[in-house]
Amino acid sequence: MDGNVPPPHIHHREDETFSVLEGEMTFSIGARTIKAAPGTMVFAPRDVVHSFTIDSDQVRILVMNTPAGVEEFFKECSVPAPSMTLPPPTEVSYGEIQKMMALAPKHGFEFVLPKH
Repeated sequence: MDGNVPPPHIHHREDETFSVLEGEMTFSIGARTIKAAPGTMVFAPRDVVHSFTIDSDQVRILVMNTPAGVEEFFKECSVPAPSMTLPPPTEVSYGEIQKMMALAPKHGFEFVLPKH
């Protein structure tokens, strides 16, 4: 799993809206693929699988989750960014993945794992 790309996931409690401020991204929302440049807004309704990739060296986005609450998941799983730049892509450790998988149901969402 790339460190700058979330795995496909589903929020069961909130809708998620992304506003691309700088850079380029590709969103997967259900069966749709949306290329997004600055000025693009992308809506991911609750109960629909979604993910995104970052297609440029840097990106700035505004993410709105409504209603609030999912931020508690990020507080439990993350550390503050040391700077306003993307870190180099890294593999997420097995322990970090296990922690996220265990906490997801508590916060009303699930990761959609690939079928082998």
